[in-house]
Amino acid sequence: MPVKNLLSFFALLLLSHEGIAQQSLQGVEVLGNKLLARETILSGFPLQTNMPLSSDMSSFKAWCDKLEVRLHVPFARCSIVGFGGGKIYAVVDVVEAGNDSKLKIQEKMPYRDIELNSDLYKLSRQLTSVWIEKLKKNVGVNSFVSRGVFLDYDDQELSLLANQLFLLASMQKQTIFDVLLYSKSESQRTEAAHLLNWCGDPQAAMIKAMIAFRDESSSVRNNLVQFISFYFTYIPSADIHHLIGDLAWQLNLPSHTDRNKALGVLFLLLKQHPEIAKQVRELAEDEITYLAKNSVLPNVGGVAKKILEQLNKDAPG
Repeated sequence: MPVKNLLSFFALLLLSHEGIAQQSLQGVEVLGNKLLARETILSGFPLQTNMPLSSDMSSFKAWCDKLEVRLHVPFARCSIVGFGGGKIYAVVDVVEAGNDSKLKIQEKMPYRDIELNSDLYKLSRQLTSVWIEKLKKNVGVNSFVSRGVFLDYDDQELSLLANQLFLLASMQKQTIFDVLLYSKSESQRTEAAHLLNWCGDPQAAMIKAMIAFRDESSSVRNNLVQFISFYFTYIPSADIHHLIGDLAWQLNLPSHTDRNKALGVLFLLLKQHPEIAKQVRELAEDEITYLAKNSVLPNVGGVAKKILEQLNKDAPG
């Protein structure tokens, strides 16, 4: 029987300027500030909540480009994120002085010139494009693992593409693994991480995903975590505690897409393996508590609250 995934935790759409032109801002997420006041960070913020956004986001970009200098911080980034139903938010991430460890990513692997088969790459991109268009139009699409080996959809168009992708990717499994681990191209590694869902060997793919987890690219990391979220039952029991450490590391990165993916998988793992609650408390409870208190987004603050409920439920009496 197909296994449904809690897709709502991961269904984030980075909206194009054209996509947000007709929408209004629901709120502003500010994270990473333990010393700086929210009001200080948002001084002069050019966008207004509940007002239509202009497709010209130059003022927003200009405001964000000056943040690091104005706040005297080593890192500040802004983004616009959206959810189904036309709800969009601005996200402002800062890293305050003294917290530079949040910016450390592993050193590059010995990357080389290696690429996916062009037909496979194009088909993978086509599926993603179709999925994004449906999400923009608020078309409900559920994802599930079909026959235990590949990601499928309850949408006819997407299911056809998924089945085609499975047939092609399963014949090129080793190339997918090699590109994921060794390609110097970020876009190629990103697509290889996406293609793990259709390589036909989730057990072997999970091992590769664990090896590649701390890739320097956020897009690679996020595709890996999405794969893990669908196939988490294939995580070797001996590696679960190692994965918790990786997720705690990812949770602390100053990136919305990193933190929301890490939270989603932590929640799934806690429900499946309540015995990991102690390790989650030790490695991530402080950050989860901070996000539950400060995040206004359902797939960050909302999930953080659910994790805390689970941790409290599993706490020793």
